[in-house]
This record gives sequence, structure tokens and C-alpha cells, in this order.
Amino acid sequence: MKGHFYRRGCKCKKKKCTCGSTWAFMVDDGIDPLTGKRKQKGKGGFKTKQEAEEAAAALIHEINQGTYIEETDQTFCEFANEWLKIYRDKKM
Repeated sequence: MKGHFYRRGCKCKKKKCTCGSTWAFMVDDGIDPLTGKRKQKGKGGFKTKQEAEEAAAALIHEINQGTYIEETDQTFCEFANEWLKIYRDKKM
């Protein structure tokens, strides 16, 4: 997987940042089979580049292991109803 690390919103463009921006990363996650476009996942808000690199490595590991769960705006009530249907079908 490819990816990159950058300072989110850095305005000073110097080697030693003085504007107080935080580190972020963006990692490629393959190609979407429906659209043919590449999928990317990213996160920001890290104080150091090393923290961003560690978080990116953890994300890549989760994706490779198949344990990564995409965050959604689904409420607990919606999730519980969906789970209940699946659980009920398995019982029968």
C-alpha cells in the first residue's frame, strides 16, 4: 500500500513548522470495483510525524488482517435492529 504524511493546513512551509499545524496521513486502500477509482483512508491530528506513521502502520495492519471496520453515521438503534435480524435468522 502506498501513502504519504503531511502537515494539515501548514502555512509556513518551512522545515521547522511554527504555525502549529498537526500531522496527517493518507493511505491507498486499493481500487473500488464499482467505480474503478482508487480508495483512500486517512486521519489527522497527530502531534508528531512518528505518531502519524505508527497510526498508519496500525491501519494498514488492520486492513491486511481484515479486521478494519469502516466508521458510519449509523445510530445504535439502527445497528441493534440490523443485528437482531441477523441473530434471529441464525437461530432458526
